[in-house]
Amino acid sequence: MNTLRNHMLHEVTQLDIKSLMALQSMMAALKKPASPVVVQKRGAAAAHCRRVLGNMKGNLSETIMEERAERL
Repeated sequence: MNTLRNHMLHEVTQLDIKSLMALQSMMAALKKPASPVVVQKRGAAAAHCRRVLGNMKGNLSETIMEERAERL
């Protein structure tokens, strides 16, 4: 988990303001559970984040740039 967190922090520190603003919708999506959860088990949110980030194509910066280009 520390390796993933360090990698994410490294990429986030290299983003500009517009890219950081584009992260808001992604972070909101990560916060919402994919299905209603009655009892949230410990580590479920971290596992969900790892799944979402693992399914991303390329790196975080590229994904943000692509999403921004699609919106324009």
